[in-house]
Amino acid sequence: MQNKLFSVSVIALGLLGWYVTVSSQAQTFKYFKMDRIANCEPMDQFPVVMLPNFTVSVNPNENYFNCTLHIKEEIEGPLQYKASIKRCEMDLSKCEYFNTIETNELCDQFEDEGFKDRFLNSISQPLSCPTKPGYYQFTNTKWDLSPVVNLPGTAYRWNIATHVTQLATGRLIYCQEIMARIVVIRKKSNRVKQ
Repeated sequence: MQNKLFSVSVIALGLLGWYVTVSSQAQTFKYFKMDRIANCEPMDQFPVVMLPNFTVSVNPNENYFNCTLHIKEEIEGPLQYKASIKRCEMDLSKCEYFNTIETNELCDQFEDEGFKDRFLNSISQPLSCPTKPGYYQFTNTKWDLSPVVNLPGTAYRWNIATHVTQLATGRLIYCQEIMARIVVIRKKSNRVKQ
């Protein structure tokens, strides 16, 4: 009888050791998945719009954008960037204010190497103030979203309203709405048997 209990204990400890080994080899990936990106309506009232033929590829901590911004006229700075963030239930039945990110120095950001490296790293022509009219093609432009995906919040959807305003006139020149969520994927690593 004691031999059977000893054997069962050894098997149980072996299974527990296997479970701990497999669990410790699992990797967790977080993604900032954009479910919807749209220009505010009516789109034709804004001198800067994102054309509808865009794609977003998602990797852990970063998104890659392929899109075209159409700037219809020269726009003088200074420019204000404001992102109003609401945290919503997954079914969108309830949303509440979460945070606002704002700067009155967007023109300065266009010249900042750190900002350009994080958000403006692959554009057909550089953004600067005053902005020149034209089509600005973003090709596999990587956005570093590591601070965002490390927030707790996988049980929510995030509604982000982005506005760029010309400070001298108070004119809203760009408006975009994003609906996104943080997705967590846990992958088990392949275990090599020895």
